[in-house]
Amino acid sequence: MTQINIDLPAEVVNDIRQRTEGKGITIARYVTDLIHREASHTWPEGFFKEVAGCWQGSSLIRPPQGEVEPRKAM
Repeated sequence: MTQINIDLPAEVVNDIRQRTEGKGITIARYVTDLIHREASHTWPEGFFKEVAGCWQGSSLIRPPQGEVEPRKAM
C-alpha cells in the first residue's frame, strides 16, 4: 500500500478521531473508506436493491408540462 502525507486542520483531525474511537477502525481505514466512497464512479453496493421499488406513497403522476417555447437558433 502506498503512503501519503496530508496536512489537515486540527479540528478535522479531532473530528476524525472522535468518529473512529470505539469503532474498531483506524484513522487510515476511515479516511480510505471516505475516499473510496467519494471517488467512486459507480453506485454504492446494494443501492438499487434498497431503493428500486421502495416507494410506498401514492402513485407518482407527472402533471401536464404545457407547450415547449420556441428557442432562437444559435
